[in-house]
Amino acid sequence: MLYHGSNEKFDKFEIRESKNGTALGFGVYLTDSPERAKIYGKYMYQVHLTEDPENREVSTNKVTLNQSEVTKMIEAVAQKQIDEDGYPYVLSDWEEPSSETEIDEGNHMIAQSISENIVTTNESDIDIINDLGNQVGGRASASECLSPILKKMHIHYAVKDFQLENGDKTKEYIVFNPKDIQISSVSERNLSLDTPNKEKTDLARKSKLMKLKQLKQRELSR
Repeated sequence: MLYHGSNEKFDKFEIRESKNGTALGFGVYLTDSPERAKIYGKYMYQVHLTEDPENREVSTNKVTLNQSEVTKMIEAVAQKQIDEDGYPYVLSDWEEPSSETEIDEGNHMIAQSISENIVTTNESDIDIINDLGNQVGGRASASECLSPILKKMHIHYAVKDFQLENGDKTKEYIVFNPKDIQISSVSERNLSLDTPNKEKTDLARKSKLMKLKQLKQRELSR
């Protein structure tokens, strides 16, 4: 079971601009720790992911993607740019495209050259995926463009290890396609239970000061 915390209530996940952290790029952020999920809002979502027997997670700290896989992603980005902008800008950053209307053999060769460079110069899979996603605009556009290609490779998410303040180790999941997430249940937390009542806090503080004052008076009377 995985968890997601949010201040918004909804019945399905979408890729959108988030008020919470998105340091690892586009995707829906989940955790295996309910305590960590609580940090992000009053609604706690219990979720599970679409099962894929051949599923393979990508890395946030090393490159496991191969050149052929990255080439396919580059070509997907180039095709989206052709469809929407009429020009494959991702290819032109490396070399003049052989065609402005399709991924022909010449453009395929350019994509291969770019992927060879990307695989050898980037530090992680997630960096590669996000760098290419940035070529097509915002987070939703990146997911729409790259998720189908990643799915064909049986790639649905990346995983990063975290450690909570109490020392507990947790994992964060960055799911590239929100359609891979099914909501099992939603619960609303009573935030008043998490935030001490001000009057009770003030009373406790006054009581503590009174006890300290009494203790000092006893010491002086000895």
